[in-house]
Amino acid sequence: MDREAKIALLAVRRAFRKGPNPYLWNILSALRGPDHEGSYDTKLVTTAIIRSRLLGKDVGRNTGVVFNSSDTHAEDRRSLSMSIHFLRHARYAFDALGLKWDENNYDIKPISLSVRAAKKKSEKGKSSASIGSRKGHRSGTRAKRVPKQ
Repeated sequence: MDREAKIALLAVRRAFRKGPNPYLWNILSALRGPDHEGSYDTKLVTTAIIRSRLLGKDVGRNTGVVFNSSDTHAEDRRSLSMSIHFLRHARYAFDALGLKWDENNYDIKPISLSVRAAKKKSEKGKSSASIGSRKGHRSGTRAKRVPKQ
């Protein structure tokens, strides 16, 4: 496994150590898509669109699933049976990524994954004294690590 894959998996592990993360779980579950006989059409109307939103259209092409969203795709998604376990994950992933299950998703752009913007948004409303005041971390300084003996 290469370094980038390990870094990505470490980030996933950290996200789940903080507690349940249904948004991330549904996105990860839907990225793979169904792989049973005759599932290509389902993958085309779900997984291909999720991959395009998360990774960009070019990456979607490299995964073997072509990006496409048309009137028939929205109709196809509406007709799918939610009793299929994968489709529940796919529908929740659509919601988490700001996609529309019952409508077309034209002009999909990769979702913004700016950590700084997310951090600023989560810190908005905190008092300035509480930001960066974790134990061992004062504004602008970090506690020194002590080597294990």
